Amino acid sequence: MIYDLSNIEDKTRFKTKVATFISKGVNVELKEKRKIRTLQQNKAIHLYCEMIAEVLNDFGVTHKFRGIRGKELEVRFTKTLVKEVIWRPIQMSLFDKKSTTELTTKEVTEIAEPLEKFIAENYAIDLPFPSEENKQ
Repeated sequence: MIYDLSNIEDKTRFKTKVATFISKGVNVELKEKRKIRTLQQNKAIHLYCEMIAEVLNDFGVTHKFRGIRGKELEVRFTKTLVKEVIWRPIQMSLFDKKSTTELTTKEVTEIAEPLEKFIAENYAIDLPFPSEENKQ
């Protein structure tokens, strides 16, 4: 059962349920239900990765990796490459979550903010994370 503890009726039902558990002396697992990222945020993540790829490509920045026979390969950034080598490592280091489906709505913002700052400081471009507020 999920209880919205900002709702007075749910709060009362929750207290009653907890009192019942206490009186029975049962084992209970309590877990906070967090708001996971929305489908709109998922679309925004992909759009933002595409926007970052465009900025990096416009500035001639390439991604280098060991390719065929260990030779260094240089490629242009794509939306997928940005998500895998820029977004996901930040996500993993901050929240230890491999998939964006595990992120909360707040965590998406906490990943996007340092990326916005990095782009602004290194490329002098204001590239805000896509949202309804900054939709053009």
